[in-house]
Amino acid sequence: MRVLIVTNNIENEMTLHEQLCRLNHEIYITRDLYVNWLQSGKFPRWTSNFPIIIISETISQKEALEILEYIISWETICLLKTDEVLTIEEEGILCDGGFDACISTQGSFSELRETIFNCSTKEKKGIDIQKKQLTVTFKNFQEQLAPKDQQIISVLLKATDRPITRKELSNILWHKCTNATLSQLSLRIGKINKRIFNEYGVESAIQTLWGKGYYFKELFYANIN
Repeated sequence: MRVLIVTNNIENEMTLHEQLCRLNHEIYITRDLYVNWLQSGKFPRWTSNFPIIIISETISQKEALEILEYIISWETICLLKTDEVLTIEEEGILCDGGFDACISTQGSFSELRETIFNCSTKEKKGIDIQKKQLTVTFKNFQEQLAPKDQQIISVLLKATDRPITRKELSNILWHKCTNATLSQLSLRIGKINKRIFNEYGVESAIQTLWGKGYYFKELFYANIN
């Protein structure tokens, strides 16, 4: 499988390069794409030809999420490389932001192998499920969720013309916006996405547009109508 590594320091990626070679992947490492993105604010569409894109820890998480805005609608597995082992909650927030998974420089070869395998099979599973006929209406599905989750969905469904910021949602749900409510919001979004995927086969139905907020992607509407 072809893998694109976007980095600010090519030499930094040699260990990952060796591990991916052991897995028989074809690897392309680039700093130019990152530099060009800094200068132009654009990420080229041709990179969607890579089934897997890895963004290095040499690029800040804020920049990585901004780059992700260009990749998120493509049929590409996008991994974030970190220099530390993240907690489940930390990784959940990043995956909620659109990454398929995170890989750590401190992780083992086996963990890298399994992460890539799980991401690849999850995508295939999603495609298979989408072919199945829906058995319940979305309204009935929504009523099965917790009240707060129902409220999140209702707010996002009404806001078809713009994303809803995390702050807005937090204030609607809890009448305040704190680190605790934002963390709880991220966890709820993740759970809703899992429920929608299990029911409708739409992966990451609720997307995050960096700096703007949450929204339902078009594929979600296509599957509930």
